[in-house]
Amino acid sequence: MEEERDSKRQKMCSQSEDAIQHRDMISDLPAAILVQILSFLPMEDAVKTGILSKRWDHLWTKV
Repeated sequence: MEEERDSKRQKMCSQSEDAIQHRDMISDLPAAILVQILSFLPMEDAVKTGILSKRWDHLWTKV
């Protein structure tokens, strides 16, 4: 039983590490592509993305 919990815990840690390593790939995209992505969101949600980073702060205005 404890081995199963340890296995689950290790798996979760591994997934978290993978997420941390890959979490910022979207920031490497050109602004034009980010604006295209934002255009698929409702305007309210597109505006909310401004809190993600300073780079995203003004992108919603181009939608």
